[in-house]
Amino acid sequence: ALIYGEKMRAFLMEKGAYSQLHAAITIGNYRYQYYQSHAPFYDQLVQKEIAVKLKKGNPTVLYAPTWEDAEKSSSFEESIKHLLAQVPSHWNLIVKPHPNTLLKMQNPDRYEDRENVLILKEFPPIYPLLNFVDVYLGDLSSIGYDFLTFQKPLFFLNAKRRDPKKDKGLFLYRCGTVIEPDHFGEIFSIIEKSDPTPYKKIQKDVYAHTFGKSDNIKEKIQEAYECYLS
Repeated sequence: ALIYGEKMRAFLMEKGAYSQLHAAITIGNYRYQYYQSHAPFYDQLVQKEIAVKLKKGNPTVLYAPTWEDAEKSSSFEESIKHLLAQVPSHWNLIVKPHPNTLLKMQNPDRYEDRENVLILKEFPPIYPLLNFVDVYLGDLSSIGYDFLTFQKPLFFLNAKRRDPKKDKGLFLYRCGTVIEPDHFGEIFSIIEKSDPTPYKKIQKDVYAHTFGKSDNIKEKIQEAYECYLS
């Protein structure tokens, strides 16, 4: 198995799957490394396909919720109307729905006449998008872990009122400001008033726990394969 880092290793151990693996090789944040190697191309792509559709000079919030799975992980249904209704003229909002959510959305194109709102239906490259935006807003989407790479403010919509202190699924919530349903009508106000400084240290720690070092991946895979054959 190829794993990002120690967090994924601990998860596999907790689920009883780690002992079934012949080898678990840490590959680190390889997608970010790929982006860094091709940044000029991808950054230009963001400018061409995203930036030109938004109000120039505004800071940008990316709302990237997960889909409503069996664990009721998504915040989309509870928050999207509040969010779209309160976008100030001096902010941009990008909504990146999960593909499963997008299939159920009714007429997402109806928001395209707003110069500071973009419903992002098709743009697979994550890291150039995260590099472009200023603030992340989400729920249980794994994109939140990717956003730790850039040390920017994170906000989490706790739509189902789960307990971040007891719920392991909300591990990432310690890295930013949690917004409860009672305050979904004040999201942008909360973003503007919040101080991200207290979260800097925990963001670095969680990032290091999630993404390990990725030295000599090819050699380690080859060694594990040869050992397995023997």
